[in-house]
Amino acid sequence: MATTLHCPILLALVFYLSTTSFAGDSAVVARPVVHIISAMNKNTAPINLRCKVNGAVKILHALNAGEDYQWSAAENDVYYCDVIWDRWFAAWHGFEPKRDQGQETIFWKVNKDGFFFSWDRSRWEKKFSWETD
Repeated sequence: MATTLHCPILLALVFYLSTTSFAGDSAVVARPVVHIISAMNKNTAPINLRCKVNGAVKILHALNAGEDYQWSAAENDVYYCDVIWDRWFAAWHGFEPKRDQGQETIFWKVNKDGFFFSWDRSRWEKKFSWETD
């Protein structure tokens, strides 16, 4: 009977220890969140987004006008992204550890004029323009 009682208590203790942070432990840092925001006109065709990490496709998404697509980035990985919109295309680093280190959020706003970058969603800097054949 004693063995039956100890098993649930042991499981509860293991769960508690795995979810508890102790003083002196280094702080747990949340992974940076990357936002790709479509600022295209309402009836515009979707933007086809693809991002690769170490050559493997990690993100494949059709971004609709007005949509804010987001993901948590691994802090040490470069996310090489490309998009196709009608006959237009572009490629850039959606997340780059050297550039984005220490940032909680990375914002990319996409519109017909190009790709705009921000860390605070209030100051935008144009980084890229659309290209075509």
